Amino acid sequence: MSNECSACRNKLEDFTPENPDDAIKFHQWLTNEKIEKVEILGTVADAFSSLKKQLRTFLIHTYVKRKQAAHLDTLISECDTKKVVLQVDFSENATIMSQNEVQSAHWCHGQATLFTAHAWIEKDKTENLVLILDDLNHTKHSIYVYMEYIMRLLKQKYPLIEILNIFSDGPSSQFKQKYLFSNLHAWEQDHGFKIIWNFFATSHGKGPVDGLGGSVKRSVWRHVKSGMSHIENAKEYAGVAKERNPNIHIEYIPHTEINDMKPSLDAKWLNVCMVPGTQQLHCIVPNGPDKLLVAETSDADSFTVVSIRKAEADGHDEEEEDNGEEDDGEDETDPTPA
Repeated sequence: MSNECSACRNKLEDFTPENPDDAIKFHQWLTNEKIEKVEILGTVADAFSSLKKQLRTFLIHTYVKRKQAAHLDTLISECDTKKVVLQVDFSENATIMSQNEVQSAHWCHGQATLFTAHAWIEKDKTENLVLILDDLNHTKHSIYVYMEYIMRLLKQKYPLIEILNIFSDGPSSQFKQKYLFSNLHAWEQDHGFKIIWNFFATSHGKGPVDGLGGSVKRSVWRHVKSGMSHIENAKEYAGVAKERNPNIHIEYIPHTEINDMKPSLDAKWLNVCMVPGTQQLHCIVPNGPDKLLVAETSDADSFTVVSIRKAEADGHDEEEEDNGEEDDGEDETDPTPA
């Protein structure tokens, strides 16, 4: 799919489009100050050249999308109380509104964060979870608290869990970042099961979690519109959501719980280092407290061992975006984890 094997390499180089000098108009999405669809005047040869430049990236993206989707389907078909599959995501923030509000209230609506999770336990058994918070910052600290709560709940309800396969999308500000990677081994030790974190291809992370968030927000708003509820804050929002959705496990988590965890988490993450090529990775497996097994797809034949912590603490780990452009770190190959 990378257009590099002998079977398909340079195939487009040997192809010449008909009437390459004919003038045509074609459209292309471009990013200037914003993303916009631009009409381009050029020739058939210009359009073909533009296609060739984008083809390799498109093929790799399509390959990863299909591989990760197929891997999720396989895991769901094989899940049981020992091998659980979990998908997590943020829903769009809920807006806290009143039915009969004054016009100026439109500009000062409160909001609540919804963190959604769907777990496949057995063939005909699933769990739906929604955490509602008054903290609107989707940070490394808040994600730690959310995931800790969800894993603790799953372990309490299903103590036989041995492997937890987690799927999410891959924004570097939320899930696909070094701090979350460094948490995986600690979570394994705390909860007593193996964790494998899988990422969907970019823009292909839709699933049951999206319906969860929408269902909760719709049910609350209908109750408010009927005049049966008046909601002022996230805690009240969670109370109404819990009442209106008895089949979904809904909990309210105050922002103070996240704030209380920040000092200990920051100290724990002091020596965490970047993982080379983070953006290209779609499967992360903890391999002891300081190592990870990583691969570009979840069903890869071999995984690469990388360090997640600096060899020596220098006490000054700058805040960087995990954009995958770092190339330092210790790499070696390792068989696919069981």
